[in-house]
Amino acid sequence: DTTGAGDSLKAGVAYGLVRGWPLEKAVRFGVVVSSFIIQAFGAITREPKVDEVMALIDQVRVSKDANS
Repeated sequence: DTTGAGDSLKAGVAYGLVRGWPLEKAVRFGVVVSSFIIQAFGAITREPKVDEVMALIDQVRVSKDANS
């Protein structure tokens, strides 16, 4: 279920940018946050903690090429 995935992606990117991270790292953070959200059906009641997201952030690859 993708309920909340877009909102959590945007929130994760915004969090990273507010922290002064480069755009690529902020996007990777947002992707991981949204991946936690789509693991349950419907809206979830607990957002992932920053350390949970940071543990997975290096597994996400961001490409500037739309065909990748």
